[in-house]
Amino acid sequence: MLAAACLCTAAYAATVQMRVYNFDFSINPKGQAVVDVVVKAGDTVQWVWDEGFHSTTSVSGSLEQWDSTILVPPATFSRRFLKLGTFTYYCTFHGIDNGNGTASGMFGTVTVNPLPGDINTDGKVNVFDLQRLALSWNRQQGDTGYDPASDLTGDNRVNVFDLQVLANNWNQPQ
Repeated sequence: MLAAACLCTAAYAATVQMRVYNFDFSINPKGQAVVDVVVKAGDTVQWVWDEGFHSTTSVSGSLEQWDSTILVPPATFSRRFLKLGTFTYYCTFHGIDNGNGTASGMFGTVTVNPLPGDINTDGKVNVFDLQRLALSWNRQQGDTGYDPASDLTGDNRVNVFDLQVLANNWNQPQ
């Protein structure tokens, strides 16, 4: 019965745009505060060149690797992020890979958070998360067998509302 509920609904990954201008990468347009992107596992970041000769290139040793090469407007480059963490990138024309997971000059970060429902934090919402939720089913904080990671709504109990969060993200990303 729990598995059937989870197979009913699937969430779709988002595409989040980053603007490339001056010597900045930002989710905001030029003239507003520069803000790095935060996405969920499975989402895509699309860099959009507004001006200048720039690249978006991951620093060496990053768990997520990409290189757009140097592009000019109008150009876009997209990357789907599956691994969790914060990934530093830079412009190869205006920045420097410091060789230690950081960059200087023109650089930014992509932070990838777990999908809601990814109880075991493996980057997927699947049967393994459902099994863990089932072990805590109908329990609340203080009960034997209560697993706080299975409390996806934060209401200190594991119930149908937590199952709905899991169902909404079932099999994302693939």
